[in-house]
Amino acid sequence: MPVRFREMQLKIFYISVHDTGTMQEEMNSFLRAHKVIRIIDKEHIDDEGFMFWSFRVWYIEGEVTKSVEEATRQMMCGKYKATVEQMKNDLSEQNKEVFEKLRRYRQTIAEEDNIRQNYDVFSDKELLLICTMDEITEQNIVEHEEIKKDRRTKYAKRLTDLMIKDS
Repeated sequence: MPVRFREMQLKIFYISVHDTGTMQEEMNSFLRAHKVIRIIDKEHIDDEGFMFWSFRVWYIEGEVTKSVEEATRQMMCGKYKATVEQMKNDLSEQNKEVFEKLRRYRQTIAEEDNIRQNYDVFSDKELLLICTMDEITEQNIVEHEEIKKDRRTKYAKRLTDLMIKDS
């Protein structure tokens, strides 16, 4: 049975290279109204002559962390990444419990495989990304680009099997 969480959300913005400021203001207004966890300038895209940038914004509804100017500057420099401690502090109580369970499952996998460091299974940051997923499934973990590919392909099924067994 998958676990569902709705704390962290994703919004994607597309801003034309010819934007007169309207699309930027829409994004800035959004940033001012939400607690931004991470922003990624995905790429500059040329779609049949329509050129634009796409931005992925992970956020928590209704909370604000920093000024839009600071968030935008960090976004443009590609430097806005929450630290593991910031991410832990931003978890809901329910997600904190899930994070601790994921840490125990990681330890179980490490012990079964005689891995010396639990972090070689999944890092804390990767577990935080997993515990904030809308639905924790093997497929969602395997498809998550911010989790190291070798880890997600090797351990996603075992992690979700332990979750199912424990529920």
